[in-house]
Amino acid sequence: MPIFSFAIGLTLRRGQQLLEFRRSLENGDVQFEDPLNGRIYNWPLDKTYREINDNTLQVVFGSQQGISASDGEDKEKPGLITSLDSIPMDQRNALERRFDYINSAKKKGISKGQRRLIKEVIKKTAERRKEKAPSTSTVMQWWRLLDDAHMNPSALVSGYYKRQRRKKLSEKIQDLIRKILREEYFTLSRNSLSRSHLLVNRQIKIATGEGTNISISTVRRIANEVDGYRRDMARFGAAFAKNKWRYSLAGTVTKRVLERVEVDHTQLDIVVICDRSGLPLGRPTITIVIDAYSKYVIGFFVSFWGTGLGPTLNAMRVAICPKDIYWRDIDGISNPWMGHGLFELAVVDNGLEFHSQQFKLVAWHLNADIQYCAVRQPWLKPTVERALGIVTQNLPSFGKVHKPENNYLPPDPRKTAAITFSQLCTGLLKHFLDVMPFETNNYTLEEPFETFRAGFESTPPPLFPSSFTDIELVSAMSKKMTVGNEGVVTDYLRYNSTALQQLRRQVSHSFKTNIKYYPEDLNSIYVQDPRSNDWLMVPSCDPEYTTGLSVVQHRAIRAHLKEQLKRRGTYDTLIRGKLELIDLYDGFLRGDRAKKSIKTAQQFGSLTSSQTLLGLQNDEQITIRRESQLVESTSSLLVPAHQIPNFSSFSLD
Repeated sequence: MPIFSFAIGLTLRRGQQLLEFRRSLENGDVQFEDPLNGRIYNWPLDKTYREINDNTLQVVFGSQQGISASDGEDKEKPGLITSLDSIPMDQRNALERRFDYINSAKKKGISKGQRRLIKEVIKKTAERRKEKAPSTSTVMQWWRLLDDAHMNPSALVSGYYKRQRRKKLSEKIQDLIRKILREEYFTLSRNSLSRSHLLVNRQIKIATGEGTNISISTVRRIANEVDGYRRDMARFGAAFAKNKWRYSLAGTVTKRVLERVEVDHTQLDIVVICDRSGLPLGRPTITIVIDAYSKYVIGFFVSFWGTGLGPTLNAMRVAICPKDIYWRDIDGISNPWMGHGLFELAVVDNGLEFHSQQFKLVAWHLNADIQYCAVRQPWLKPTVERALGIVTQNLPSFGKVHKPENNYLPPDPRKTAAITFSQLCTGLLKHFLDVMPFETNNYTLEEPFETFRAGFESTPPPLFPSSFTDIELVSAMSKKMTVGNEGVVTDYLRYNSTALQQLRRQVSHSFKTNIKYYPEDLNSIYVQDPRSNDWLMVPSCDPEYTTGLSVVQHRAIRAHLKEQLKRRGTYDTLIRGKLELIDLYDGFLRGDRAKKSIKTAQQFGSLTSSQTLLGLQNDEQITIRRESQLVESTSSLLVPAHQIPNFSSFSLD
């Protein structure tokens, strides 16, 4: 996922056409020129970025200019997507180590050609990491590879990580080394590593009877498998480790916009209803991304999935993208939503989602650093905490959740809920664009709107990621499912495509694999290839129902339909009918109703093949059939002559 900016040197490809960036216009549009015919194109910034993200426009880097868009594409293979989420953990640790040295140099304002300054940074970083420092040339080579790949983190991943390597030490020897380290090195006595090294070699000689010597670097490598916090806690105590790994300076120091953003979330004290079905959806959770320099909200996301990784990454995506699509043509919005591009530092708390490997992968994708606040010290990110408090204070009273109090029975928020989800989002957008940006700071007497506008205009062109596909894959929820001839069936929804069936024919008749899906959009899922760990997007087989459908809406609709069936007694009627059918067949077998009824056979003759029962034509059958007919023929209406009676006549005087 290369990173680019709308600046001189940017080249886009549209089909076979190359377009070069020329300038940014005053109205917010960007101008591109076709170098072959000199034709000028003026496009809105948000529209251009959406087309780049949708792959309608492709960012061209250097040697790609002479490559056709269709070159190297195998149409017979499914379109698999490679993600950093597929690399093993040891390669992620190596990638984290390389980024640590590069980011440490960047924080000091060092360029990649200043060898002497880089060497000093490497030494300090190695002391902090408690490891042997890499050479200056190695770190400079990592930096050049990252810049040549346009900040794509995949350039720092080793190409040999899939090769099978033979372990030099057996598991028995490694367990022995870990045991001695646990008893000698990771103790409050703080014995040296060389002491543990000598004890390891002596114990190995006693156990094996051989004079095999383990190097101290091997012992150090195994000792460094323990993370730094637990290593310091075992050797120096919990207080020392907490102060070392959780220390933060008082206050926030920022000099420009998008240098430091604060991210946090909270559950809103209001119950909203669904726009499509009118059903209560529950209490939503809002995630806010706010610029620490100007106190201006640059992104937020509202969902029903709590404080998880997905809502956090979606809010960060809104903060990065141009935002004209979110506020234009919406009634009641008076001011624009400014701010877009990558930020440098994300300040978060100690939630599990922020400490997850997926969140770190996203930070590497975005070329951003992460700073964790100390436990139970929210004042280290005061801007976002204050913004969340203001939001909860300005919620409407309809459907509001009241705090439990003594001798007070609060109203049921599900019964008083009257605000739809879209209305809540419109109100929050109004609050973030027309209310909060114009609240003057009592200390600095500055308003966030003007501070952010002036700071954003004075900064260089912001950077953008060329695709959010990798980030979406990392943030999606995953589970194990079976792929068969119907595709993937999950939560009563079916997903299938020709590409998935091609993948199935290459793997197995049916196989279990990981799938990823977005809880806010069930229109498609991602299926992992069990051979290469790449991902394939599979659409829904019922797009009319799943387009824009979230898991919360899907489950609420099914629960509502089940409640309707329960009120109509459908389930009880079904059970009663099944029991009566069982009793009916049992009665036939006992002989209670074993007598054949030709009249019943005639009644169902048009529905079944029971007309064959009438082939005997005996007197009883003929009599029954004639009695059952209203008129057999016209001859049956004639009366025989011998049945006509004689009549006598008389006259009246």
